[in-house]
Amino acid sequence: AYLRKLKFQYLEQHAKAKYVKCIVSDIDDAPIFTHEDNEILREANLEKKEKLRAAKRRMEEMHQRLRESAARVDADFQRARAAKERNQTLKREIMNTKITLARLRQAHPQPRLTIATADE
Repeated sequence: AYLRKLKFQYLEQHAKAKYVKCIVSDIDDAPIFTHEDNEILREANLEKKEKLRAAKRRMEEMHQRLRESAARVDADFQRARAAKERNQTLKREIMNTKITLARLRQAHPQPRLTIATADE
């Protein structure tokens, strides 16, 4: 923003200096501006304005695509976060179940099969 203002001030001062020079200087040294010169400048300005409008339209389309893709990325991120939390919860539940099962097996061991019981 600062550089834009600085550039504008420079252009403004340059235009003022040119204007003052045109008024104060001798008529012979002054550049002669004709209607044709003004028309050429006007057409060049119109072309530049049209290019600027086209660039602004492209930029707005790009911003719209960015907004849409940002929403999709955010939704994907939220789904991934929810899946991660669900997986961590399931992992904890599985570990707790394994620990509980190991404690139960330790507290109530399987009866060992002996030869005598196998013969029966």
